[in-house]
Amino acid sequence: MKKVFNINKKELTKKLIILTVTLFTSIGLRLPIDAISYKITKTGTNPLVPNSTTNMAQDKKETIDSNILKNTSKSIFENLHNHQKHNILNQQNNNFVNKYFKKENQTGKFIINISHINQKSMGFPTGCESASAVMLLNYKGIKISLDDFINNFLNKSAAPTMINNKLVADSPNNSFIGDPRSYNGYGCYAPVIIKAMKKATSNSLNIINTTGTDIEDLISKYISKNNPVLIWASSEMKDITNGTSWYINGKDEKFTWKKGEHCLVLVGYDNEKYYFNDPLSNGVRGFNKELVQDRFSKLQKQSIVII
Repeated sequence: MKKVFNINKKELTKKLIILTVTLFTSIGLRLPIDAISYKITKTGTNPLVPNSTTNMAQDKKETIDSNILKNTSKSIFENLHNHQKHNILNQQNNNFVNKYFKKENQTGKFIINISHINQKSMGFPTGCESASAVMLLNYKGIKISLDDFINNFLNKSAAPTMINNKLVADSPNNSFIGDPRSYNGYGCYAPVIIKAMKKATSNSLNIINTTGTDIEDLISKYISKNNPVLIWASSEMKDITNGTSWYINGKDEKFTWKKGEHCLVLVGYDNEKYYFNDPLSNGVRGFNKELVQDRFSKLQKQSIVII
């Protein structure tokens, strides 16, 4: 005579899955988190991550879809011990944890804290190169004002002037063209700022012309080591166009000014943007990486760093 056993298939399945999970986690094997269909409420304390509180936006629930154990129910997962749930999340779902419980790290945002100077409020509407230089010097412990830097250390020359039917001026590699106190001033390039910075510091700092270095290399070599970088790009990262052309003093060489030229201090980055202390603004601003790289390239990738 056959003995009949009353077997609850659902209960048996539950026990087998709990046993499997226990076995996997105890011997260090990795059980895919996406094998479990389980919904985590986005508000309140999360029992799976000790001492953490979730406060997640958008949808009210995050569904971890089933790929392997497609028929596993929410109740089965809930009946696992907390340490088993925690082990699963730790082993196989670091991306999930990073996305929802460590949002500050999701974008990889890194910004150097550096004092800001607004060039216009200081009376220098076209003095972006000097304002950026002074921000770097102040960060490195050199106490110098924007007025002092421009008045006593920046080499300046006249704006383009008509001489013998030719518009003539100095090279922006030799001096600041025009007056940084005027909206009609032009600007200058890296060699002029380096020379002024060295004079202002009596060559006490290691000031490097990093012109030609790609931004990503500036990030890895300097920004990541808390060294902000002065770069040439454009105002508001708008497109750069040709401006006024003139002949360089004493030479039969014609130069064309890049309209919109602007200097900023590169202070950080995240996955999508580069961040700057912009002397035309009131603090840190972020711009799209590809846009910055384009404007930076159009100004010959000029940059300066102090280490």
